[in-house]
Amino acid sequence: MKRIKYLITCMVCVLMLTSCYKEIDNWYTETSGTDGRWYVVIDAVDEKGEVVIEDYYNKGRIEIYTYNTANNKSDEMWIDDLNHFWEFKIKAKVDQNSLTFSAIDAQNVTYDCKVTVTDGVVKKKFYTTPGGYLADYIEFYVTFDDDTNPEEYGFSKYKIYGYKYTGFPEDK
Repeated sequence: MKRIKYLITCMVCVLMLTSCYKEIDNWYTETSGTDGRWYVVIDAVDEKGEVVIEDYYNKGRIEIYTYNTANNKSDEMWIDDLNHFWEFKIKAKVDQNSLTFSAIDAQNVTYDCKVTVTDGVVKKKFYTTPGGYLADYIEFYVTFDDDTNPEEYGFSKYKIYGYKYTGFPEDK
């Protein structure tokens, strides 16, 4: 009889605990298709997108983030270079269906300049990382209204491209 009472008590406790459990996905945002922590390279390219100078600033891979705005709207996101490249943080327009994004003369919130992003795209499970893992890929072109380098050094814009953070140490 003690065993039966014990089993019933255990079953009641399990039912009480599981009935109160509610799965919450705190990581979902309206821009989750294009959000990410990215390891990217920056090349100087001509008008056609052909590389003129590889890794223009000799920084190798740098980290940038794309993430939802406070409004959590599916059609806008932040692009933030975390002050690793040009010290820019802008809002870009996003199409979550095609995973594309752009910004024309967007106001930089880090300091006063206008930033244009064109041909932005995220490709799912498209890139093989240095560690051999399949990861999402990002690519876009960017110009800054206060940048004199393109004119001085014979290119028209920067190409930023790379892969999404995987969490594996060999992919940094």
